[in-house]
Amino acid sequence: MLRVVVCLAAALGCSCTTAWAQTAQGDVRQAAAGGTTAAQDESPSLTIGSHRVRFGIDFNFAMVYDQTLMETMGRERQIKPAFINLSVTGSVNDHLSYTVVINPVQDGPVPRPYIPSPTDRRTYFFPNQPEGRGVSSDPEGLYKVDDYKFSAFDPIIDEGILRVGYVDVHTKASGGTRQFGALIGRSYVPQGFGLDDVTWYTAKDLTHIQRINFQADNGVFLYMTDRRLSANLVAVTGNANPYHDYGYFDFTDPTEDKNSALAFVGSARWTDPHYTLGVSYRKNYVNSRIEDAISLQLSKHNDDAIVVSASVTPTAAVRVFGEFARYTWGLAATSAALLPGPAVESPVVKSGFYAGTEVTSPMTPLGRWTVSAIYEKLSRDDALVAFAAANGMFGVRLGEYERTTIVKAETRVMGKLACYGFWSYVSNPFPKLSALQPISGPGSDSAPGGKRIGLGIRFRL
Repeated sequence: MLRVVVCLAAALGCSCTTAWAQTAQGDVRQAAAGGTTAAQDESPSLTIGSHRVRFGIDFNFAMVYDQTLMETMGRERQIKPAFINLSVTGSVNDHLSYTVVINPVQDGPVPRPYIPSPTDRRTYFFPNQPEGRGVSSDPEGLYKVDDYKFSAFDPIIDEGILRVGYVDVHTKASGGTRQFGALIGRSYVPQGFGLDDVTWYTAKDLTHIQRINFQADNGVFLYMTDRRLSANLVAVTGNANPYHDYGYFDFTDPTEDKNSALAFVGSARWTDPHYTLGVSYRKNYVNSRIEDAISLQLSKHNDDAIVVSASVTPTAAVRVFGEFARYTWGLAATSAALLPGPAVESPVVKSGFYAGTEVTSPMTPLGRWTVSAIYEKLSRDDALVAFAAANGMFGVRLGEYERTTIVKAETRVMGKLACYGFWSYVSNPFPKLSALQPISGPGSDSAPGGKRIGLGIRFRL
């Protein structure tokens, strides 16, 4: 899965459209091609004694208009870096290498606590209101709410400025192909497509499934790669992103492990020059139950997932891809039984899919263009929907779906600089749950827009 020569591109950490990298999960096109890329050969390096250290930079700057952030004092129009990933990668010997990536921007999707003012002309339902434990209101909680109302441009939650940092202990490839190894430290969780398997620029142009699956966590990552098959078995803290199912806990450092058990992830992938098939399974709980203040936030949540991925490349210019995901969320049975009020359904199954097509043009005077279109249909069910349905809030019921349409394009100029743009529309059946639509006051009779438009550049060396 990871050889020293591909550690740099994996560590650069985020995205892209071409086969520059092979992530911990394995990039489809690069794995099929085998070998290193020109970008890797050209990466800046320094020789210290007999050891070669490689350096890299991955800079993404974007301007995004997001209708879901209306009424947040102009934050619906933001211009800022999405990330600036600075990487150092090296090899100590034939069996030991290392990778460290830092990201000083730290613009991950971390909700903040918010208590609305009783004098507001509009009244919203904020699921991120603090519940006990001395947590005070944060003004940023007005627009840092949940998966449906967020200002972050980066889907990865960093640990401080550390994005990725691990040592890779591995065997030599058997016959030039087979290899076994272990990453020890912080790396990307191998579930679904990896960060370099799909075209994306910011968290705003990703499908919801992709945002859920893209995580970095701390632990031990065992891997095996062969010419076509790769497999992973991972034990991690399981706290990579506790907020997808409203596990806000006490709003302290999101990277601190607040769970009493490890998470386990297993995945396998088969690649061919023209297609890839992958499956992953995750078993986890997030958060801990606070016995003297049991609530939706201060309880243990299920966090299981099955993800099936497929990609077909009939020609060099066309790729068709998609994923099916089935998440088991909602309160753990022991927490649901103690939650005050009506019985809340648990666990909650959240399933859905997305499918997309990507087309790449021949070289033109304006560079090589890549255009993609994606459609996603995903259950809206989660712990909050189950709680609202049980308590008769806002006409909420289980079994509804959110739908997302995304169109994006880029042109690559001067090799390492990409100029991109995207348009997406998210249809959310319950906008009142996420503080998108007022429950009283001006605007309470009309749903907000779900359109997002973005432009930006990405430089990668």
